[in-house]
Amino acid sequence: MNISKQLSNVLTDNQFAALKIIGDSAYYLDVEAFLVGGSVRDLILGTKLNDIDVCIESDLKTFIDSIPDSDREVITISQFGTAKIKICDEIIDLVMTRMEFYSESGELPYVTFSDIHNDIYRRDFTINTLAVSVVPNKWGELLDICGGMSDIKSRIIRILHPTSLLDDPTRIFRAFRYSVRLGFEIDQLTLDSIDLNSITRLSGIRISNELKHIFSEKKCVETLNQLEEFNILKSIHPELSFSGHLGHVFSKNHTEIASCLDYGILLIVRDIKSPITRMILGKRLGLTKNMIKAITDIENIERLPVSKYSDLYSLLNEVSDLTLAISKMYEGNSVKSQIDIFINELRHINLKITGVDVMEKGISGLRVGIILEKMKTLLLDGEVADTQSAQIAMLGQLIESE
Repeated sequence: MNISKQLSNVLTDNQFAALKIIGDSAYYLDVEAFLVGGSVRDLILGTKLNDIDVCIESDLKTFIDSIPDSDREVITISQFGTAKIKICDEIIDLVMTRMEFYSESGELPYVTFSDIHNDIYRRDFTINTLAVSVVPNKWGELLDICGGMSDIKSRIIRILHPTSLLDDPTRIFRAFRYSVRLGFEIDQLTLDSIDLNSITRLSGIRISNELKHIFSEKKCVETLNQLEEFNILKSIHPELSFSGHLGHVFSKNHTEIASCLDYGILLIVRDIKSPITRMILGKRLGLTKNMIKAITDIENIERLPVSKYSDLYSLLNEVSDLTLAISKMYEGNSVKSQIDIFINELRHINLKITGVDVMEKGISGLRVGIILEKMKTLLLDGEVADTQSAQIAMLGQLIESE
């Protein structure tokens, strides 16, 4: 089967030109080059390609060097046979064909280089196994050895091997993500092969990455509801769930969450009521120190609202900007209002006097800082004017009252 017509109709001019350049280089080296995976799936569905994935049966450096310097820019290249290059202003993910071996469920695979057939057999679902030749004499020829075209037409998500989800449990998350995005049904044998215990063997970083992929999807709420329904979130941690309130928060703030995927992680952690459990989940997800601090800071948010501005300032002054951002999405109006007051007003308020002014009154050592803190409290609560003269006058009263 040849799908050169789809290549012409769906690809942008730059994408088409980039693949032609890659195909010409492959032909020059007498090697094979294929547009592969999700790129072909989307091509068949008539969907605009956001990612261009190309497999080559060649040494990667040799292949890239065969492309004229004027036509390509190497962005990254690794010793593992992968690269990102720019051709005709298009980012191309270039990879040598390979095969994989899993020594243990949930672990990253051992990779060795191979041909396109073995590369196809290592993929996750049949709909992602299609490959299209881009070399000039075979341009548009479709390689379909796993029934991918049939499953695309039937709108089915199906694993390639009985142990596919055990070998790589991140595929469980991807199955639901693809199902919701494409409007495809996950076939029953694939659903039956889901082993929730296998998710416990995944590293936190791999789980976090899969969740972030979901957060970036337009239909992320629907996907997260599916993970909730099939108890996949609880396999990450028993207290993790996707509540109705979270669904509303994600729907209302999807643009912001998609622009900073850490927001999504923090929001699902925020929905857990116990601070201890939140910390346990944060560590389970392999979060950075900054993210762990953001989780800790949630406890300060939970103490809002307060009656005095000085208390509000004290609670929020050291709180992470990440925590403030997700709290404005998650919390009720009274708490949101106080966060806005802090962000827009209180955090910009500064004393008109300094430690020098205090020391001129005969104060030294730790007492200087204490006096300034008292003055800041009075300023925040409106008990002293925002002028240097008023604050100098107040200094005498504070010193006398000690």
